[in-house]
Amino acid sequence: MVSLPHDGQEHVLGDLALASDGSVLVPDSGASVIWRLAAGAEALERFIAHEEFISLQGLVILPDGTIFAADHANGLLRIDSVNHTVQRMASPHSTTMIGIDGLSLAPNGDLIAVQNGLRPKRILRLTLDAGGNAVTQITVLESAHLVMAEPALGCIAGNDFVFIGNAGWSRFEETGVKPTAPRPIPILRTKL
Repeated sequence: MVSLPHDGQEHVLGDLALASDGSVLVPDSGASVIWRLAAGAEALERFIAHEEFISLQGLVILPDGTIFAADHANGLLRIDSVNHTVQRMASPHSTTMIGIDGLSLAPNGDLIAVQNGLRPKRILRLTLDAGGNAVTQITVLESAHLVMAEPALGCIAGNDFVFIGNAGWSRFEETGVKPTAPRPIPILRTKL
């Protein structure tokens, strides 16, 4: 078992990503840091902390080590894993990347994002320029389905994006779980 350091901070670990070197990166939206578990290590290390990290969510790591992080409050962030520079990615005209939670890498290099911080809740395709320095287009793949009350994490399965349609966050409150009856969790699929 791997534990976080006892540092007195609130920690909220909501995702993880596997790097090509076998290390695991974990965004912490409570402490505004990305933790790293090196291959074979037994402890997490503080990897990257930055003032742009407000509400870290999903991560994608490209083969060259570039990291894309979804930040619920700041949109999409591009992170250089070597020198730890962070760039907030601009949204194409008349769109927004605020409220992104889950993030996955499509086989063609596009980013697939679960945007649950806005209404309607949506699944987006983010097309990057050749260098991965700008989002050139945002395409809505899914939006406003009745069973997409609170979409969350997803993954690529072949030529599909499979995701949780309703994570059930409304069943939780500050003091714990509300007394509601169990219900099925919809798992949805959309073609890429």
